[in-house]
Amino acid sequence: MNRSFTLKIKEITCWQTTAYTQARPDSYFVYPREALHGKLGFKLTKSIEVCIRYDLLYDALPRVPTVKLYNTISNPLSICF
Repeated sequence: MNRSFTLKIKEITCWQTTAYTQARPDSYFVYPREALHGKLGFKLTKSIEVCIRYDLLYDALPRVPTVKLYNTISNPLSICF
């Protein structure tokens, strides 16, 4: 299941958020896998955009013994022709 939200502030700024939930067949609410993706984009010119992205991934029961919560922040530059 996923939920998505997009908000445009004027023509130069765009905020996008998407949340995902993946349930396990044997335990729907006990061991969920959830992800959140957020992006805030600023259009500098017609073809150049600077973004700030945030990704969060939570797995209550990972397949390999590792951390259950992952956070990522990135700052990409997009050039479109």
